[in-house]
Amino acid sequence: MKYIIRIVFLVLFFFTVACKEKVTQLKHGAYIWKNDIYRLYDEEGHFMKTHNISKLYVKFFEVSLEDGVVPIPIAKSDLRIDSSEVVRNPFLSKINLVPTIYIYNEVFKDCTDEDIQKLASNIIFLVNKRKQENYPTSIQTNELQIDCDWTPSTKESYFQFLEEIKNYTSLKLSCTLRLYPYKYQENMGIPPVDRVNLMCYNLISPLQNPNKNSILDVQELNAYFSKHSDYPLPMDITLPIYNRVFVYRDGRLIQTMNDESVLNETDYLEQKSELWFQVSHTFSSYSDFHFLKKGDILKMEVVKPKSLLAALKILQKHIEFDSESTISIFHLSSETIRNYTNDEIHSIYTFIH
Repeated sequence: MKYIIRIVFLVLFFFTVACKEKVTQLKHGAYIWKNDIYRLYDEEGHFMKTHNISKLYVKFFEVSLEDGVVPIPIAKSDLRIDSSEVVRNPFLSKINLVPTIYIYNEVFKDCTDEDIQKLASNIIFLVNKRKQENYPTSIQTNELQIDCDWTPSTKESYFQFLEEIKNYTSLKLSCTLRLYPYKYQENMGIPPVDRVNLMCYNLISPLQNPNKNSILDVQELNAYFSKHSDYPLPMDITLPIYNRVFVYRDGRLIQTMNDESVLNETDYLEQKSELWFQVSHTFSSYSDFHFLKKGDILKMEVVKPKSLLAALKILQKHIEFDSESTISIFHLSSETIRNYTNDEIHSIYTFIH
C-alpha cells in the first residue's frame, strides 16, 4: 500500500510540475499608429492574415492641452474599414479592434475632479463616434486602451481618470505600461485597469548613450527585471519593429527619420561604426525627400530579429502569461514590415509557447 501511495504521489508531483511549466501560446496583435487618413494597404492586410493577427490596436487620436489649458484631440488616425473590405477579406471580421488613445502627461497636471470627469466623458463620446463612422458592426470591439506616460506627480489624477472612464463604457479597460513603472511599482503605483501592455522599446534617451540602440537594447531591457518584479495585473507585451535615423549637423540634432531608406545611398555614406555613418557627398534622397549635406552625421537604429528574440527570452523568463495574453508589434505599416521576412516575424510571434 505504501508503495502504491508513493507512486501516486510521484505521478501527481510530475503532473503538477509539468502544468506549471506549460506556457500558453500568446495571441498575435499589432499597433497602427499613423496620423494621416488612409485605408489598409494590401501589404498590411496580407501581413495580418498571414500572421493570424487577432488584436488590432489603432490610435484613434491623441489628447493634448491647447494653450496649456484645455484638453483637445489631435493627431487623429482616420483608418477606415468598410463592409465591402470585410467581404473581400473575411479575416477582418475575426479581429478585435482596440481603440487606443494617447494622452500627454501634462493633461493630468493640476486637474480638478470636474476636469477628469469631463475628459473621460468626452473621450468615450469621441471613441464611439469614430468607431461608428469608420468601422462596420462586423468588426468587434471589447477593449479600450489608454496610453500615457504618467509620473508620480500625475499618478493620482491619471488613476482617477481611469476609474472615471469605467463609468462611461462597458468595454474592458487596458493601459500601456513602460518598463520604469513596471520595475518601480511602489513609486509609480498600479493602474486600476483590467490589463496592462508592457511596451518593450524606447528604453533610453537617444542622446544618452551614443553606442547603444535606444529603441531596443537587450542589456538595458534585462536590467528592468529581477526575481521580485512580478506585476499584479494580467499582462500583454509589445515589441518594436520600426527603425529610425538621427541626423546631426554641426553637432546638433536637426532631424529624425523614421526609416532607414537613406542608407541605401551607399555612394554617399561612409560607415564609421556599427551605428554611425557620415555623409561624404551632399545629396537629396528622393525616396523620402531628405536633403543631407557633406559632413552630416547619421545614427542609424535598426531593430534586428536576433535582438527581438533575445528580448523575448528575457520576457518569457520573468513574466507569467495567461490565456488572454497578446504579443504585439509596434507598429504595422507597409514600410516597417518590409524590414523582416515572414519567417522572422513568425519566429517572433511564436517564440513564447
